[in-house]
Parts: sequence; C-alpha cells; structure tokens
Amino acid sequence: TIAVDVSDFMTNGANNRVLTATGTDAMNAEANMTFDGTDLTLGNDLNLHSDSSKIEFGANGEVYLTHNHNAGLIVSNENTGDDNFTTLTLKSQQSAVIADEVISRLSFDADDSDGTDASGPAAAITAVAEATFTSGDNSTRLEFGLGESGSAISRTLFTMDHDGHFHLDKDGASIKFGDAGTPIALTHIDNTGLSTNGDFTIGDDLLLDSDSAVNALC
Repeated sequence: TIAVDVSDFMTNGANNRVLTATGTDAMNAEANMTFDGTDLTLGNDLNLHSDSSKIEFGANGEVYLTHNHNAGLIVSNENTGDDNFTTLTLKSQQSAVIADEVISRLSFDADDSDGTDASGPAAAITAVAEATFTSGDNSTRLEFGLGESGSAISRTLFTMDHDGHFHLDKDGASIKFGDAGTPIALTHIDNTGLSTNGDFTIGDDLLLDSDSAVNALC
C-alpha cells in the first residue's frame, strides 16, 4: 500500500469535486467546473439533476435551453432589446432536395403502455418539397397528419401548398362552423361537389357558369 498526500499538488480537496490542472505539477478541486477548451465530447448521457437547470449557448450566453419542471424545455433568447425573438430551426443537410422529399418533420408521439398504435406518432407536421430545389425555387408544402389507427405520418388529412391553397385530402371531409353542439358543415361529395346542412346567404350575384347548370329552389 502506498500512501500519497495529495495536498502536495492539489488544493481545495473535498468529496465529489472535479480536478483541473492549474500548472504542470498542480491541480485544483473545483466545486463548479469551467471548461475552457474547444469541443467537449461525452461518451454517454449528460444528466442535469436539478429543476430549472439550463444550458447556455453563444459567446455572450444569450440563448438558453432551460428545464421547465414537470413540463419540458424552454428555448429562450435572453437579449432584451426590440426584435430579439427566438428561432427554432429544423434543418436538413441534404445536398440535393428533389420533389416530394421530406425536408423536416415535427412528430407528436405518445408512450402508452398498450404499445403499437398507442405508442406511435399521434400527430405530425411535415415540410415536403414540391419541386427540385434550385437557386431560384424552394417550393414547399406543409402536410398535417392525425392518427386514427396507425402512424399519423402516413395519414395526411390536410395540406397547405406553396401557393397558399388549403387542401382537405380526404373524400367526404367537412369544414364545420360553430360550436360542437350544432355545427354548420360544408361537406365534400366525392367527384360531385359540396353540400351543406345549413343556409347560404348570398350578398351579391350568383353566377352559374355552365350551359347545363341548374338552380333548383325547394
């Protein structure tokens, strides 16, 4: 057994402290660790075991990722001047984006103990390229998926395209107005048209722009 008096080369020795070199033959036991190097690589988990713990980013530490107790995480821009908003960017590093290729996606998943559908994506918002991207074209649509039986990612129910058009991507889909009790619905009829369970009020001309158009008053 060799006994070493670490006080010969270490200062502030105490239990559960981190040692840092303060010279070629001296060390300090740090209560709080400051890393002054470049990259820090961890081979496994990083655990922040305190409520409201945070990670600061930037030379001035102006962007925070903060734990919100029993709720989740908060991304904040700590600059207090005007027009200092927070931006969260989901970026694809694909060098070539072609039509119908997914750019990024937000997936809302549960972890229900029943598994299968109950633990899969229950809702999703997906950005999809509408054309091959070039220096002058980044046409994109947003697809909104909602779960029923199976992954919401493969069940797109409505889409907003790059021209601002809103598509209901399901035969028989309805747009409903009013509260949940007695809503007025405008409903799609496959390959036919639209129907409503309420009245239409027209404040100007009604144009039937077809030779075979019918105006039936019942």
